[in-house]
Amino acid sequence: MKRIPLVLAVVGLVLAFSAVGAVWSQQDEGLSFTNDDCATCHGGDDPEIPCVSDADLVHSSHKDFACVDCHAGITDIPHDEQLPPVDCGSCHGDVAEKYKHHGRGVVGINPDIPKCKDCHGTHKILPATDRDSAVHPTHLAETSGRCHSKVDLANKYDIMLK
Repeated sequence: MKRIPLVLAVVGLVLAFSAVGAVWSQQDEGLSFTNDDCATCHGGDDPEIPCVSDADLVHSSHKDFACVDCHAGITDIPHDEQLPPVDCGSCHGDVAEKYKHHGRGVVGINPDIPKCKDCHGTHKILPATDRDSAVHPTHLAETSGRCHSKVDLANKYDIMLK
């Protein structure tokens, strides 16, 4: 009978240490940083550091996300200047699964294929149905033209410019 309370105490301690370990693990992965922590540097005060304004985020599809939801790999602030690229496919796997080709190029093989941010933007990401979205039908010519009007790319891939 004395063993049951001892076993329960050991199980309780194991569970408690597991929970503490999970919290420490999240802190190690940068998950404890808040958007306010990021805004300390990225608030626009230093022209050398990219600014992410509230105006960019207020209507974004990702407005309720923490910065580290997309910018994984941040373990310290200030962070390294070069961060790992954002992996949009970690949340948008269904879209990433469909986006295998762009023109004649193959995603993951051709280095000139646009990344998600090249068309959708970085922080002011809006649904395609929003008239202010870079991928709204009324903006597709302008958005596509950022790459498709580059003569070197057109020549490289035999893209007609007219």
